[in-house]
Amino acid sequence: MLLHITLGNPRKGCRHFGICHIALWRGVPLGPRQCLAQVEGLPPGEEGIPFRFLRPSLTTELILQHFTPCFRVEAPCPLPKQLGGGVLLPGGVGRN
Repeated sequence: MLLHITLGNPRKGCRHFGICHIALWRGVPLGPRQCLAQVEGLPPGEEGIPFRFLRPSLTTELILQHFTPCFRVEAPCPLPKQLGGGVLLPGGVGRN
């Protein structure tokens, strides 16, 4: 399953760091702060939804701004109903 990710802080008009919006990708072109991620599958017994950002959809500007030196989430972001709803919580950093 491919996700259409808008990067930024939802509390700051999608500026700064984190994930501002997550939706299922429907083949539409990506905007300036958008990229694609793939759901990795949930290991039994673990909470959360692991996903991987797809490098071909990341511009150099996005990589430098949001993934260097690591990825961080500043504010909660709602998850689509297709992923069970709920909220992506702020805090942890992801691996590059």
